[in-house]
Amino acid sequence: MVKNDEINPKTCDVKIIKKIKTISVTFNDILETNKLSQTVSKLSTYDLINFVIAKNNDYILATGDDALKKFAERNGVIVFRTLKLIKLMIDNDIISREKALEACISLKSAANTRIPKELIDAFVKDLERVKI
Repeated sequence: MVKNDEINPKTCDVKIIKKIKTISVTFNDILETNKLSQTVSKLSTYDLINFVIAKNNDYILATGDDALKKFAERNGVIVFRTLKLIKLMIDNDIISREKALEACISLKSAANTRIPKELIDAFVKDLERVKI
């Protein structure tokens, strides 16, 4: 997750993309997640904890899950899709186009991928056609 003040959402200019880090969940985050899980049945506990952490810390949530994306956006959390993160990593010279293609192939073949295969295919086509 990236703090909202560390990105220009209109241009997707990420100032700290090279500093992505793991964050810890707090006891209050767990309590809030538990409370949400009583009323939000379409999202898993993992989805809800990611939403709560993003919301409570003013982070951008990265997900390929449509249900989580829609829920988070309805509740004021900015969401980046997985393919957008791959594009940002290419644009910021964190990964090569070849590594991005490998990642897309892995995403497409993973049994638990929630990203529509058509979106992955279109992204791969763009990667192969032009530098993005």
